[in-house]
Amino acid sequence: MTQQSTSISVDIPSTGESHTLHSELLEPSLPQGLSSQQSQQTISIDVSPNKGKTNEQAVASIAPTLQGQEVASIAPTPLGQEVASIAPKPLGQEVASIAPKPQDQEVASIAPTLQGQEVASIAPTLQGQEVASIAPTPLGQEVASIAPKPQDQEVASIAPTPLGQEVASIAPTLQGQEVASIAPTLQGQEVASIAPTPQDQEVASIAPTLQGQEVASIAPKPQGQEVASIAPKPQDQEVASIAPTLQGQEVA
Repeated sequence: MTQQSTSISVDIPSTGESHTLHSELLEPSLPQGLSSQQSQQTISIDVSPNKGKTNEQAVASIAPTLQGQEVASIAPTPLGQEVASIAPKPLGQEVASIAPKPQDQEVASIAPTLQGQEVASIAPTLQGQEVASIAPTPLGQEVASIAPKPQDQEVASIAPTPLGQEVASIAPTLQGQEVASIAPTLQGQEVASIAPTPQDQEVASIAPTLQGQEVASIAPKPQGQEVASIAPKPQDQEVASIAPTLQGQEVA
């Protein structure tokens, strides 16, 4: 009996691997006077890209895919999901260079949308209203440079108060009426920038009064009753030249 051996070598250039298959056959012995030679044959198969293929098909030089769609590049998101610079939306619809809207509708390379409407740019919102910028107040409430007042009316600018309430840079209000400024309070009552009378009533920057009547000036009475050069309004009416308030009232 004679032995015949066949070897098949497979080289994979992309990985540097090489595999060799061997096959051996036994042949019956030849009669006297005849001879047989042992032969060996090597077959090389090139499976480099774009040439041959094995069971693991050759890798192509095109871009990777995301859910079977060709994309330019793929990178993991913070949640580990694959995203691509040009990739299908979660519903598999094709989109351009701008991400899908929440409704998964197709969008082009134009500006993003707000509630399904195309806009040039989107600013942050405060209670659903578009504002220029948003910053937290000391109590963590969001205020914006252009944002609604508590009554949802638009104001020019807004800054937080110590209590986190939104106030406008335009004239604050005193009991719902707009005034120029509001001064600190005395015993919880809003007063103007001029000192109160001994009765702690509100005083105005207008002419003082004596028993409710406006007078040019007031001097102490012989009986020792104290009067102020600027007296209060007996009815605690609103005053005009006011500055910011204390104790939770709106301030500029």
